[in-house]
Amino acid sequence: MLGLCAQTAPTLAVDANANRNTISPYIYGVNEWSDDGLMGLMRIPAIRWGGYDATSYNWQNSVKNNTGDNPWCYENYSVSPNFDAFHTANLTAGTVSLGTIPLMDWSPQAAGECSFSVKKYGAQKATAPDNPDCGNGVLLNGDPVVNDPNDAYIPVTRSFAQQWVQEIMTGYGPANAGGVRLWSMDNEPEWWYSNHIDVYPQAATYGDMMARNIKWATAVKAVDPTALITGPVPGGWSGMLFSRADMGSGWNTSPYQYWDNPTDQKAHGGVPWVPYCLQQMNQFEQANIAPSGLSSSQGDSAMETLRMTSTRALWDPNYLVPGGGFNDATGTEVSPHLVPQLQQWVTQNYLGTNLAITEYSWGALDSITGAIGHVSSYSMTLLVIPQAQSAMSAQQPVVSAVTNAASYGASGVSPGEIMTIWGQSFGPARIDRPSSRIR
Repeated sequence: MLGLCAQTAPTLAVDANANRNTISPYIYGVNEWSDDGLMGLMRIPAIRWGGYDATSYNWQNSVKNNTGDNPWCYENYSVSPNFDAFHTANLTAGTVSLGTIPLMDWSPQAAGECSFSVKKYGAQKATAPDNPDCGNGVLLNGDPVVNDPNDAYIPVTRSFAQQWVQEIMTGYGPANAGGVRLWSMDNEPEWWYSNHIDVYPQAATYGDMMARNIKWATAVKAVDPTALITGPVPGGWSGMLFSRADMGSGWNTSPYQYWDNPTDQKAHGGVPWVPYCLQQMNQFEQANIAPSGLSSSQGDSAMETLRMTSTRALWDPNYLVPGGGFNDATGTEVSPHLVPQLQQWVTQNYLGTNLAITEYSWGALDSITGAIGHVSSYSMTLLVIPQAQSAMSAQQPVVSAVTNAASYGASGVSPGEIMTIWGQSFGPARIDRPSSRIR
């Protein structure tokens, strides 16, 4: 609760007739692969298939690598329902699908295969509960295993993604007529080095992230020009400003903070990652493409107060997030005022790019403060596609709140590319991850 009582409350004025905006039909989306019975009840307009697991998803056999589960034992296993079932269910419900295109050079081969076999590489500090041969890639002496990706993966190129998009088009139609409307360019590249170290054993840089986003985005658009592309998809505040190479440099330089020594950022004119990416996307488009368009429970009164006030992190330039963690390149604690900040980056670097929040949670879905927090975020952001991350159930107040808000009316938004925001902690709230656009 540090700093909660010390901050000055903002002065607010409400004019219901000022700055009126059309409500996008997509803003009440969720970030879940499964329905859980809410699709019909809430009339969810958009659902995301994403996260760590989506980076290692093989669409041909519906297999992913077990990168997101403790103790980080890298084992392939089958995913059910598969992406086609996910998209079919969305179409039946009148819901837009947001898929994820992996940007790796490898894709999981078959269920049961291990990236760090104990039999091949020796005893390791942890193994998968269901398969003692699948280790976590750390030997008993603490040394990392240098693995061969061919143990559990097949090499792929961008044509692998194009085949997926083509299959979707063959089965369902193009993005604007039954296909997948939105494709995100992978997930949280600054954490590939840890979450996907079996196929990406290096710190992501501006150059590599940029190259992969453009390479795969243009591949998708070549197959389906009507698809909307989102990318990149950093995992939080630090990932909006710095590459993984920057963070590693900071962690290895006194005072050992991620922001302390951003060598990669300095090599690119001192421009933070998201503005730099927007600049590069804009330049690429001009040169190549014709224009087209917290605590999860309710908590005590102090926690409820924090939950209700923490939405200020979206818009208030004077609000410092309790607990900190939002630093600029000098180490100064700053206010994220996330939506105006991103809008400013867009205005300065790639005018016309839309915004969305596609993965977040205000927590306490079973309390009235959690419900109000979620719905308040919609009205405060005025974005295109905010999507709740937390699992919901029909009995929770948040479901009624979101359903009522969605029923208020949404007449659509002009087609355009999407800038997405994914994965950031704001006290009891999570607001997640940015992406820019390629048309």
